[in-house]
Amino acid sequence: MRQAVWLRYICCAFCVLALASGCAPSRKKAASGGDTPVEMRADPGYMQWLEKQAMLRAAQDMSRIVSGTGIPWVSPYVVPRPKALLAEAPVWLTVHPASLLTADNVSLFRTLAHPEFWRQAEKLGIRGLLAAPVRESGGIWGYDVSGTQALGADTVQYAFSRYAGTEEEFRLLTRAANKAGAIAGDLLVPAATGRGADFFLSARAKQEYQGIYCMLEVPKDLWPLLPETKTQWQAEALSENATQVLREKRFLPAPRVRDVLGYPLAPFGWAATGEIRGMDGISRRFVYLFCESPARPVLNWTDPGAGARRVLSGAVIQQVGTLGVAFSGISVAPFIGLEPAGGPMDESVQNAAATARDAAEQLAQEVRRYGGWTFLTDALPLPMLAEVLQAGPDVAVDHAGSVSAQAALLTGDVSMLRESLMAMQALGIGPERLVHCIQPEGGVDFSLVHLYGARNDAARPLRESMRQAMREAVTRAGGDTQLKNDVLYTTPAGLVALAAGLRDLRKLSPEERATVSEGMTNLAAFHAMQPGVFMISGRELSGALPLSGGLLQAISEDDSLLQGTMGAYDLLDVARQSLVTPLGMPRTQMLFGTLPEQMLSPGSFGWHLNRILLVRNHYGVQHAERLEVLPPGTTGTKGHAGVLVQVLRLPATQTGKRNLLLVATNFSRDAVTQTIAKGQSVAVDRLASVLPPQDVLRDELAEDAPVTRNAKGLHIPLRPWQTRVVLLESGE
Repeated sequence: MRQAVWLRYICCAFCVLALASGCAPSRKKAASGGDTPVEMRADPGYMQWLEKQAMLRAAQDMSRIVSGTGIPWVSPYVVPRPKALLAEAPVWLTVHPASLLTADNVSLFRTLAHPEFWRQAEKLGIRGLLAAPVRESGGIWGYDVSGTQALGADTVQYAFSRYAGTEEEFRLLTRAANKAGAIAGDLLVPAATGRGADFFLSARAKQEYQGIYCMLEVPKDLWPLLPETKTQWQAEALSENATQVLREKRFLPAPRVRDVLGYPLAPFGWAATGEIRGMDGISRRFVYLFCESPARPVLNWTDPGAGARRVLSGAVIQQVGTLGVAFSGISVAPFIGLEPAGGPMDESVQNAAATARDAAEQLAQEVRRYGGWTFLTDALPLPMLAEVLQAGPDVAVDHAGSVSAQAALLTGDVSMLRESLMAMQALGIGPERLVHCIQPEGGVDFSLVHLYGARNDAARPLRESMRQAMREAVTRAGGDTQLKNDVLYTTPAGLVALAAGLRDLRKLSPEERATVSEGMTNLAAFHAMQPGVFMISGRELSGALPLSGGLLQAISEDDSLLQGTMGAYDLLDVARQSLVTPLGMPRTQMLFGTLPEQMLSPGSFGWHLNRILLVRNHYGVQHAERLEVLPPGTTGTKGHAGVLVQVLRLPATQTGKRNLLLVATNFSRDAVTQTIAKGQSVAVDRLASVLPPQDVLRDELAEDAPVTRNAKGLHIPLRPWQTRVVLLESGE
């Protein structure tokens, strides 16, 4: 735990300087308010109240802590350091605060700091904890800061949400994690925030806040072109016609580069505010760029006033410097392709990703200055991911591997999974630079955005055919009602149930529960046996199923579907009487039970996961090198579309041996005997001459049908939905 100790030292230095400067931030308390706030004039008292809530104001205080000191020079920062991260924390557990049930009046942080939680987590093999998002989010209307609809994605403050806990409770959590040999993570302020104090201070013409967002003041003669709003707090998206007219009048910029790429990135557009009274008493209306919805305005990273940069820099100082966060999530996808189209390189990936790459690089370097690591959370086309990763985040969430593995399970076809792995290899994205997850987001993205632009878009036919096959598989299983706008809204356990053809998830038999557990175990084994970071979520560990429709109020159908994937679960059996989380999320059905129950039950998902992680740690799979992904048609005498075989070179042993690990995953519902014949794997052929003379090889995960070797090659029997791991130990 050298890194944790070093971060603790840095935090102490930050705290001493903060106290000396008298600018230690205090956690704000949410004010109560009605459903419809009163109209607020820009009086000085209200403006001062807004500034107390603002991130830019807090960032200025944070910068004073480190400016002119030696703290920014304590650690190398230019080059990403994934190897150091893998040595410190190769396995992570992630928990969404809206979904974790806690005992009455016990905060999220205190629940996760409980010694029993860390005893179970350490036993399972967890070395890092990411509880996120935990910052205040939503919007500010008048004096009311309680409104939020996006479940934390729309951050508006550095302060922790009252549902998560206090800064002192977070420090208690980090100490408990360090004591158990683990570290803590968090998410930085994203490139698209909520409409909080910073947004409304900018809209009220507060000078220091101008330019933080991609926001333009609309001349009064153009107001008739804007959508009507009932209050100053309301915002409405511009229609396509209004947008076009405002461009023709040379008010709005030309279409952006992202608009001409044709990639299925997050929805973007322009929205109009209501009539807002400024500090000078003048009423104004603005249009601003938003990502996903008008509730999420986009920060202006390239503004010469650098307000957005200071907001994000302050978040780094607060998280890594004062709180000891070791692993910080970065989201820069809203910066993709913001430049107006019309240049000579509109369709260039390098051109489209330039601003996002710059932002990711600067944020990652600042985190490394203070001794931490960063991970990119965004789902991007693989060529853009390669650009952003060059000198930026230490690692990135492997959205491509996640959705491709889920597609393989749905369809019984690994062709897209293999294509994704090969495309990443061709782009120089090694698996050691990735965070491998079963399902990193609320839903499964059927747009397959990662394959756009890969290999000069040669994967387009495969992308279209696989998307159609995925839709057909979901429709056959009766899950088409959960599919909207190319997103399948379900939990990982729910997706496995769909792949198994199970329709009534509320009345699963013991045999059907076991089938879901097999599918989840197969996905977990596949991802855990990849070099790099492995991350498991609380909903995956508990086997949480989707909520029934209509249980929660939502402002849109998309929000309702997303909330259905976030049903509450109890990891530690500490909330037997709780039916909802503090955020109002109802308890959902847990197929696998609590963590203590699973660890004591041979054959449970948690029990199998523990065995998988033991093998991963024993052989140092996180540090391995992927040598080959065997091509289709070489997986047996006839080949099988549902089997993927990888060849990994393990780290050198103490005697200098470089052994190989064969990872064979059967994503189909057929029993298959996998054969690797001579000439089908260069690495296996090279090692064959020095293999010990044995006819039966040991599977590191299973003890069923033996893995055999003869003159024809290696033979690996695979049950439906099974991953087998075979060590080829050099005899030299």
